[in-house]
Formats: sequence, structure tokens, C-alpha cells
Amino acid sequence: MPQVAHLFHHDLETYLTSLLPTEVDSAAESHLRECGACVARLTHWADFLTTLSEIPAPPPDGKRELRRNPRFQTNGSGLLQILKPFSSEWWDIRITNVSRDGMRLNVPFRVPQGSLIKVKMENSLYFGETRYCETASDDFFYVGVHLHDVYTRGRPTP
Repeated sequence: MPQVAHLFHHDLETYLTSLLPTEVDSAAESHLRECGACVARLTHWADFLTTLSEIPAPPPDGKRELRRNPRFQTNGSGLLQILKPFSSEWWDIRITNVSRDGMRLNVPFRVPQGSLIKVKMENSLYFGETRYCETASDDFFYVGVHLHDVYTRGRPTP
């Protein structure tokens, strides 16, 4: 395989927001499978770590509610991609609750705490970090996600 030049910042940004045409998107994914430097650039969000450091740790007893925003029950479907550690695969998931800052997913496999993820639902993309992963049954896991960014096509995000 010939040596491919690294992806430009704009290419990485449009890849993350799924705006690249399919053939370019496939080329970007192929490149990311083999280029650790571009994966590192893709998954490095300077203010993401700052934002996460401001989140209070869960209480030792795990019983007190510390969420800043209320959760709303839902039963939506979506697609999950893990960005760090990077995977070009997408998995079908269920979204069981949402808030302004987070969501809980039903995922068919264990997702390591601290993974950076992208969730795609209809016209929206959600970027965040997994806060926990708990066994729910033999078939799926509950994954808590703290949201970092939301992109919506056709309407502004609040």
C-alpha cells in the first residue's frame, strides 16, 4: 500500500461530524486504521479534558444524586462509534435516558470507562466520554455518557 499523507485538520473535523462524502469518508477511515498520529489528533480535544476535570466525582456511597440537570426517559435508537480507543465500526444501540449533559445507552458489549465516543441519531451527533459501564443482562450493558459536544443538522443546538 502506498504511503498516504496525513489527514488535514478540516478532514478530521468533517469526518467527526459525518459530513464527508462516502468515498472520502472510507478513505479517511482506512487512513485512521493505520495512522496512530492522525488518530491521536482526532481524539485530542484540549478543552475536553478541562471540562471533565470540573465534573465532581461520584460520592463514595454512590447513593446521592449529583446530576445538575434532570434525566428524561426515552427509548431511542442510534449508532455508536468509539473514537478513543479508535474503531471505525458502528454498533446499533438504544438510548434509555437523556439530559442536557449526558445520556445512558444500552450497548451490546462492555465499553471501557473513559472511552471517547460518538453517537449518531437521525440528524444529530453527540460526542462524549463514558463515565461508567454496568452489566445489565447477558445481552447488553448500561453505559453512562457525559456529553461534550452536540451537532444538529437543520436546527441550532441550545
